[in-house]
Amino acid sequence: MAARISIMVVRLAVLVEIILGIFYWTGNYIVRTDVHQLIGVIAVLGLWVIAGVLATSKPGNTGLAIGAAIYGIIVIAFGIMQTSLLVGPAHDVIRTIHLLLGLGVIGFAEMLNARYKRS
Repeated sequence: MAARISIMVVRLAVLVEIILGIFYWTGNYIVRTDVHQLIGVIAVLGLWVIAGVLATSKPGNTGLAIGAAIYGIIVIAFGIMQTSLLVGPAHDVIRTIHLLLGLGVIGFAEMLNARYKRS
């Protein structure tokens, strides 16, 4: 049950993050950056819950769970540090990497959820 709720939370959070990210990227700041960060943390927490459920399920898969934990830390750290990386015209590279890392959260969560459903 926790995995089912968590995957829905991750899906919703990443969808909202993509929408907010598009607004930020185009210069339309409809909400504060704090809200964007909070929703990102919620997405990563959902990823971690799914990883924890998978790691503690009968066949278990601690390698993937550890990978998800590390990936979540990377996503959060990159999101916090991104404003100071490659300041200026080259900052679009950082924004693109940030977007890809965020999409990776949903991909990782879907993979973990599918693995959990098979067990």
